Amino acid sequence: MTTTITRKRIIVSLVILLLAAVGLYGLLPQMGDFKSSLTALQDSSPALVLAAVGCSLLATVWAALIYMLLSLKRLAFGATLAVQLAGLFINRVLPAGIGGLGLNFLYLRAHRHTGMQATTIVALNNLLGAAGHAVLAVVIVVVSSLAFKDLHNVDVSSQAVAAGVALVVLAMLAGAMYLRRHAARARKWKHQLGVLVGYYGRHPVRLVVALCISMLLTLSNVMALWLCCQALGISLSMLQVFVVFTLGVAVGTATPTPGGIGGAEAALTAGLIAQGVDVPLALAAALLYRFASFWIGLLVGAGATAAVFSRRLLRASGA
Repeated sequence: MTTTITRKRIIVSLVILLLAAVGLYGLLPQMGDFKSSLTALQDSSPALVLAAVGCSLLATVWAALIYMLLSLKRLAFGATLAVQLAGLFINRVLPAGIGGLGLNFLYLRAHRHTGMQATTIVALNNLLGAAGHAVLAVVIVVVSSLAFKDLHNVDVSSQAVAAGVALVVLAMLAGAMYLRRHAARARKWKHQLGVLVGYYGRHPVRLVVALCISMLLTLSNVMALWLCCQALGISLSMLQVFVVFTLGVAVGTATPTPGGIGGAEAALTAGLIAQGVDVPLALAAALLYRFASFWIGLLVGAGATAAVFSRRLLRASGA
């Protein structure tokens, strides 16, 4: 048992070191252009930056609506929005969105959902997010191909596609292993799971609408990055920005730091450079987007977190 734990710790440590090395490899070479990036940031359009902040915060509205649709109980919009805004703070102080998952779990439990139901709804929300991201990718590719007739400006290599397929396969294998390992618990919760399946079976429109809103959530974040690029005079298509955004999300999520700090900036910078953006402008755009989505979200989320706890939104009524 001790050997297994030690082996896991070694593997985790090696993965963390590898991810940190990748982040530093992508970010440190750009530091020589940091002064040029600061100059570009000073010349950015305040109106477009403000619009980017608005798009980033709009994503929390969509997140609140999704949970209201998936919930088995009636959720108030104001309280649900406050919890999603609080997640902007919690997710930034804990790695890989773990805090946000726990926050929504507690919120659902406070509204008379069982542990199984709350867990399934949170997982379903993430599944719809991944599905919405994939559907939106197809939509953007189709619209871009119809509008521009070619996509030769988009740098999406076969290696990147292969890596994406590999990640999907690994995720499916991990999910299968998890289900197999927790089969006994699944059988124990069979009745509660049946309640959820029956509920969504009677309300399929809720799932469809939730999927559409998850696409709007992703699109709001992509628009925020596109506006940050526009604020610096960087002209990229929506498809190019979507590719860069996807890379930033993937690396930021995998980076074991609060809010993916370091990894997300490095990935966004590398992605923009791959799309032909000059190094100083690419770094400036990455920093500007992270300011609009990460740091502003941190401040807004801190206030929302205080409100959530003062209003006792994570406690069941009467508790």
